Amino acid sequence: GNFLLPGSNEPQTIDYSYQIGKFEVTNQQYIRYLNDAYSDGEIWIGDCLGHIGESCVNGNYYSGSEYVEKSFFILGNPRSYELVDYYFGIIEFNSDEFVIHDALYLDHAVINVSWYGADHFASYNTFRLPTYNEWMRAAKVETSWNWPWSNSGSSMSLRLNVLNSKYSPDDMFQYPWPDGTTPTGFYNGDNST
Repeated sequence: GNFLLPGSNEPQTIDYSYQIGKFEVTNQQYIRYLNDAYSDGEIWIGDCLGHIGESCVNGNYYSGSEYVEKSFFILGNPRSYELVDYYFGIIEFNSDEFVIHDALYLDHAVINVSWYGADHFASYNTFRLPTYNEWMRAAKVETSWNWPWSNSGSSMSLRLNVLNSKYSPDDMFQYPWPDGTTPTGFYNGDNST
């Protein structure tokens, strides 16, 4: 199918033979992957590479003709000094097992995953990450907008998925997770918890 890249009037053609996930990867899915990959010896605990945190899950990434160690995931809360009132699932490593600090966040989207961690998660589960064009095509659907959310903004704009949902809460509605992540699929049109 054809679509326009941001800022371009030239149609791009993309093959529809790919599929893309509808929802974010949850903490529970990522913990399952971490425990399986750790048991298989594909990942290990080490110092974070690139000053992204103190303790990371590392693994090998194939780059060109060699394997290079990369940090896949940051353990704990690397931004605790500034994210005091922001709530999300904190994954820790205890007694040879990855666990979540608060089970309430098992179905919330996983955070603190590097691109290398996302790539390894995908390939470990027999998937792959989408290309830029595949991502833009999936996000834009059939619109002619420059960006998935509108014609304004840039690649640096962050949009909450509530802005793109058909859901408009009444004045009495209270978000159960006002300062942090929400369960995957929370902004799906009916917002069931």
